[in-house]
Amino acid sequence: MKEFFFILAFTIFMAVVLAIIYPMPPSPAQPAVPAVPAVPVVDWYISMSTDAMTDAVTAYVAGQNEEGHKFTLLVHAGRVSVGFELGSPLASKRSGTGFMYRVDDHKAADFSDSSTSLPYIALDEAMVIANGKNLLVRYYVNGGDNHRDTAFTLDGGNAVLSKALGILE
Repeated sequence: MKEFFFILAFTIFMAVVLAIIYPMPPSPAQPAVPAVPAVPVVDWYISMSTDAMTDAVTAYVAGQNEEGHKFTLLVHAGRVSVGFELGSPLASKRSGTGFMYRVDDHKAADFSDSSTSLPYIALDEAMVIANGKNLLVRYYVNGGDNHRDTAFTLDGGNAVLSKALGILE
């Protein structure tokens, strides 16, 4: 039994000595966090319906990012409207229905004073969205004093958006 404790003590002593002589190398520095968050993956889907009486086609396109937020387009009766919905748990903190969006390096579209949940946009603005790469949305929280941004990639949505806009032709 003495031999066991002697071997155990000697092993612990040697481990301590080796740790002092050969310390562990420092861990590599963490990579810097980018100032602009990476554009999240977005699931885009389309729902189309035809009115039984008028044969008018309506297309609803929605993209949901990893944060659970949705950007939507509704194409109906020759018009295109856009919308933005917060994913929960932030939905209760949103102030009003206004928002802004920007596609790539194009000028931002500002609906921050919008009283309607689905403001209309021109067809050429809708085409910018359909042909874009990235979409940035700014929304307002806590009484409109603060804003937050969220991003959507349009890579997976280009075909879906173009299909929806095709009913206007």
